[in-house]
Amino acid sequence: MSEAEREFIGKQLKEDSRKGLPQLHSYALELMAGKPLAPAIPALMGWAVASALNPDFDRPDKHFRHLMRFNAVDWLPMRDAVRTACEPFLATEASNTGKRAAATMLSATGDPDDAAQAHAIFGTITPDRPRFSLNDPLYSAVDPCDPTATQAPENIGAIVTASRNANVAELSTGLGMTPQDHQVTRSMPALARFEPATAVELRHKFARQALDRANVLSLRQAMMALLKDSAILEPEIVTRLVSIGSSPPASEFLTDKGGVRDEWLVQQYALRAAFPHRSGDEQLRALEAGGGNEALLDLLEATSPASETEIDAALDRALTSRDNNRLAMVVNFAQFSKSSLSNAAKSRLIPLLSSPDGGMRMRALALAARSRDPVLLKQFLATGWDAANCDAKNGHREIWYGSRCLLVAAELGLIGAAEAVGRMGPNFYGFAAQLSDEGAKSVADRVDVAFHRAIGVNDIPEFPLVQQPVTAIEGQEPPLLSLVDQPARDMQQAFERLGEDDDAFQQRQKRSWKAFDRFVDHVTLADARIILDDFSWGGFDAIVARMPSLAESWKQALLVAGEGVFRAMHAFATGLARAIAPSDPAGAAELFARTASLRPFVNRVIGVSSIPAEAVAAWSRASITEVRKLCFARLDAAANDSLTPRVTSNSSG
Repeated sequence: MSEAEREFIGKQLKEDSRKGLPQLHSYALELMAGKPLAPAIPALMGWAVASALNPDFDRPDKHFRHLMRFNAVDWLPMRDAVRTACEPFLATEASNTGKRAAATMLSATGDPDDAAQAHAIFGTITPDRPRFSLNDPLYSAVDPCDPTATQAPENIGAIVTASRNANVAELSTGLGMTPQDHQVTRSMPALARFEPATAVELRHKFARQALDRANVLSLRQAMMALLKDSAILEPEIVTRLVSIGSSPPASEFLTDKGGVRDEWLVQQYALRAAFPHRSGDEQLRALEAGGGNEALLDLLEATSPASETEIDAALDRALTSRDNNRLAMVVNFAQFSKSSLSNAAKSRLIPLLSSPDGGMRMRALALAARSRDPVLLKQFLATGWDAANCDAKNGHREIWYGSRCLLVAAELGLIGAAEAVGRMGPNFYGFAAQLSDEGAKSVADRVDVAFHRAIGVNDIPEFPLVQQPVTAIEGQEPPLLSLVDQPARDMQQAFERLGEDDDAFQQRQKRSWKAFDRFVDHVTLADARIILDDFSWGGFDAIVARMPSLAESWKQALLVAGEGVFRAMHAFATGLARAIAPSDPAGAAELFARTASLRPFVNRVIGVSSIPAEAVAAWSRASITEVRKLCFARLDAAANDSLTPRVTSNSSG
């Protein structure tokens, strides 16, 4: 060692034979998180030297790197301090041990130049160590995603040959990936870029083989894999997919244990892959032929409008056969495909508005709201429908569509705004508040009562993470609650989840939903369902503009509310903060700061990326100085670019 290294070790390190030092080091690194690190660099340098002198398999390398790399307090001064501290260990006379310690420090900063220097150091101190190389002859030597790459890789011939010889019977056969799956996955980007005809040929070959599979799990996985190939499917393959999907039901929708059968999923995914190639009329006939009354939401959302003539004929066939399953499917199709309805079709819907079958009634309400037909809506109003008469959980969809009917009827002047508000569900209050002064006043009175009940709720029971899309526009479909997987506590739990079978997964889901149901029952008994029911941002804007003093009282109550209550009212606080920001920047900043510091019980999200609503709300007011500071503080404090946990299951509740 050099003299400088010996001096450093003599001052900074001491020998300790106790066990458990790596755990102590881990605790120390965790305690340093969020604090200025520049003053601590000599001590961290000591840790790196000690680790280089006496490596330990359990040393907290990742803790060390994450502490420095994600330092949001003084990263620039820390990086400069690291470079200064490393200088004695990079001198010509320094030992390989000292250079290894310096490389450890430099590689932890996250700076590209530091990383390059650390890489070079490791290369010089371990020149004879064998290097790992994938050396896969089927791995493209050219990045197929590089737009500047104009020449195919030299090994493209080998990739093409392997593709043509691939055993497609081994593709997408189970829950995991086979060696053939891995090979095709690696080869496909290069084939798609440089040999697209070969890539299409491979997927055609797979589709033809997949449709002849007898094993239901293997067939289900193949149907799901074909979805991304829908655009290139051959006409005869599309015809066979429609035949599979429109055959009589192979099984009931639900098993005895409440799970979905694979045979039913095969039919649904077969139609989903084929539907882009079929007209709306053909899609409707395929669904009718299936004979079921349930369909995947993803499949229904992929439907195209059918002609009025075809809708009329389908309704006639369903009513003549007295087959409620067929009738439900036709009405479902008309709703999701946004098919135009003739006067004859509308007249056939009138009896369904008061049907004793809740599912049929819900579907008819959805069509009545979408049609905006005054005659149909008058018939709806005559039924005396009221959200208060519906089950708040199991009747969620009916409450949504019935409330939409009331809102449209009020917009058309068929019912007064106050009466409409009195009969609709709380999820539509925000839209009703935008109708008129009468609507805003009626909504504000009801929301204020519910708000003060919710603020008084205590002893909220524990329940799992859930998320739900925000209520943005009245024309959207009812937002679904989704369970969100908690991060695994440790490696053992992570492997247990990877190895759990379908029954174990379903049992874990049931336990989580039961815990959430206890929370729902708690707030329902307290008459505080405003905690669960969303309120549109436009509704907040309308109330703040007309009744600023009421908004001020809500703000003050939220700022002094306990942590648990505020987490329950998180969505309400987010919408209120956004609405008051133009008129009360300081108050909005206080609310936004609190929403950023506390995780909500029900995480409201926006868009396909599931961006947290509080982030979108804050950035929508970033033109206001006080709020903009908070927005950039969020960026500075972000440890990574992850937005939300992984969603695992849905519920209509």
